[in-house]
Amino acid sequence: RRLLVVGDLNGTVQDRGLGPLTSRLDAPPTGFAFSWPAGLPVARIDQVLGRGAEVTEVSAREATGSDHLPVLGRVLLR
Repeated sequence: RRLLVVGDLNGTVQDRGLGPLTSRLDAPPTGFAFSWPAGLPVARIDQVLGRGAEVTEVSAREATGSDHLPVLGRVLLR
């Protein structure tokens, strides 16, 4: 079955607290796409994770007034 988990998870994919999710879902390739804080992003804590759907890319977008930058995920359905 396909499953996507998308949102502000308040942790990077390396965060041990997200282990129950990241052990069951695929994370996109590592890279920048830092999303927090919006003024000077230093971490990607907004995630796009998948199972049965490969997340091929995550990129940060322009600021919208939030304290996070929006992220765009590209997903390949298998």
